[in-house]
Amino acid sequence: MGERVKWENGFWKKPLAGDETEPGKKEEATETSEDMAESVEIPETTQEVKEAQGKSEEGSVSWLWFAAAGTLIIIVILLLYVVLRRKRKKEKEKRCQDKKAGETTFGTGGNIGTGYFYDVGRQTENVSIVLAGNIHHIGNREEQQDSFTISDFTNPVISREKGCLAVVADGMGGLSEGGKISAMITATMLHRFEKGGCPGDRGIPMELLQSVQEANEKVLQLLKGDTGKSGSTVVAAWIYGSRLHYISVGDSQICLIRRNTLTVLNREHTYGSELDEKAARGEISLQAAQSDPQRQALTSYIGVYPLKKVDRSFHGIPLLPGDKILLMSDGVFGTLPETEILAEAGQDAIAMAEGLQQRILFHGKLEQDNFTAVVLQCE
Repeated sequence: MGERVKWENGFWKKPLAGDETEPGKKEEATETSEDMAESVEIPETTQEVKEAQGKSEEGSVSWLWFAAAGTLIIIVILLLYVVLRRKRKKEKEKRCQDKKAGETTFGTGGNIGTGYFYDVGRQTENVSIVLAGNIHHIGNREEQQDSFTISDFTNPVISREKGCLAVVADGMGGLSEGGKISAMITATMLHRFEKGGCPGDRGIPMELLQSVQEANEKVLQLLKGDTGKSGSTVVAAWIYGSRLHYISVGDSQICLIRRNTLTVLNREHTYGSELDEKAARGEISLQAAQSDPQRQALTSYIGVYPLKKVDRSFHGIPLLPGDKILLMSDGVFGTLPETEILAEAGQDAIAMAEGLQQRILFHGKLEQDNFTAVVLQCE
């Protein structure tokens, strides 16, 4: 008879001596062994592995969805970046084309709109021209070749719908019909302002440019194409929606007076300006630039085609209550230094203009040029 073994703690093993099953309990022992054999179960670790694998697969799917969503978000951001970049590029190209039209160049006012002039704390939406003063004197010349005009800012309808336009033109001395040409320029620009609609704050810069081009075409018609025979400078200011827009050709100036500080907004189109730039680059000496007899010669003026240089603002300059805008021919700033101009700036616009004239006449220059100025007061 073979040796008997029994199931114990998951193993089959031989019974020790004295541990054999009694004969009467043989069947019971057999049944117990069978029951124990039947009670053997598949270890739970296999099921847990399957469950873990299932969870792992679910986690993998979730991770894939998360990765796909993240990729989609990145693609959308990149597309938005590309669209915005293209939009900015188009705007830049448009500004370049706008600059090219009429052979315009940036002056110091090209970047005005931020910094010193953009005082957010005090900026208001209702700044307008409330007073205007002017001087218009022949000086010691035989003929008055300056002209100026101011729109009717006292008319509430015009003021509300279009704002205010002021223009000063200085006919070129020594050339024929300078006075007639300067008067034609101011009349043309005022007529266009009065008869046309207001293009809005963004459209004013282009409207001013077209107005100057129209004036130039009329002058060329008067001169019958004989460019260089005569001409005139021009500087114009358009105040609308509490903002100042300007344009200039030649050496007449437009200045903003704020808090007892005078800032010239435009650039002079003179040979002297070009000489100074050459001196700054080291191409010529400063002494040579300052002593050149042709310093005052104009390099751009109304009466030539195409206009070589046009200086203008591309964005309106925010105005504040108390600001004064000064437009003047070289007969004014060629005689009065900045300190004397500011000495009169504390008065209202009319008194300031009268004070400027008295100071110019007090200087008593034997060759005093025609002098013209327009002072606009903001409140």
